[in-house]
Amino acid sequence: MILNKSFNISMQQEYKEGENFNKADFTTTPLKKGEYENCTFMNCDFSKSGLSGVKLVECWFENCNLSMLNMAILANIFLVE
Repeated sequence: MILNKSFNISMQQEYKEGENFNKADFTTTPLKKGEYENCTFMNCDFSKSGLSGVKLVECWFENCNLSMLNMAILANIFLVE
């Protein structure tokens, strides 16, 4: 089964596949709990944000501010300069 659009896994969790996020400020509105697969984040600000309950699977980050994030999270994502 291929899922191209977001849908609600449960009442509190999101599933997004292949989505593009551009210039999103996750310092004020955190990324919703759930799974993000093959998503691209460009020019987004994650500084000092919590990613508790967020699973990132093969996501790409380009020109994003990832300062103050847990290193265990950063070990499982791809960074593009």
